[in-house]
Amino acid sequence: MLYLLWLIDLTRSFFWAIICIIIGPRQCPKIVTSSNDMSVYYVNNRFDLLKIFLGRYQAFQVTYAKFPKFGLDANRHDLSAFHLVCWQGNKIAGYYRLCDRDFAFKNTFKILTSAKVMEASRAYIPKAMRGQRSSTILLMLWREAAKLASGFDVRYIVGRGSVKCDDAQVQALCRDYASNRQDILEIAPLFPIKNASCDGVRAPNMPSLLKRYFSLGIKFSGEPGWNPQLKLYDIFIVCDLHDPKNFFYEG
Repeated sequence: MLYLLWLIDLTRSFFWAIICIIIGPRQCPKIVTSSNDMSVYYVNNRFDLLKIFLGRYQAFQVTYAKFPKFGLDANRHDLSAFHLVCWQGNKIAGYYRLCDRDFAFKNTFKILTSAKVMEASRAYIPKAMRGQRSSTILLMLWREAAKLASGFDVRYIVGRGSVKCDDAQVQALCRDYASNRQDILEIAPLFPIKNASCDGVRAPNMPSLLKRYFSLGIKFSGEPGWNPQLKLYDIFIVCDLHDPKNFFYEG
């Protein structure tokens, strides 16, 4: 059954990867930001786009779904996205897919208020780069994402962080990190939490990626929502570029 799911997913991903590579990545001025041995810029060629699809597969499908080690990770959202990469030499050190339309978060959340947003998704840092350098990589990527969003007159960069736990545990997690919650946007999960009490429930560990977001002044908004595809809970994150308390505020 696992291999059948892998085959279906691989076929779908190959289809979208071929379409994306034929059309080519969405173009963005190649402004390079460098720090020591790393540089950040938007992918503008097909070969680097293929490297992203291969790297994303290793990060998501092999690590989390335990699928075989060969494959590509691509879907329709990649057609209209900007692909922001942090490079160390010719190796990917970190990555974000940035979308100003056709948002992937609509599979699990709905924004009820009128707001212009940009979505940061499919984030990954290769295992070899994780650790002390992760914060530097994330900061470099988010600074460039904030510049792009501002250029599109976008105030909010949004995204999702996934947590593997049950109903009560995810509520306990949000309870313990309430200081990092700010309901900037009115968010409604499509698959809300069931009414499970979190009294006396010990919260699981917050994923390291979300903790690093919070350290940068990025908040989570609304209630978590169930992701039926990944069978995880998603926490909706919001970076308000007009908030002087985060690292990306420019006044």
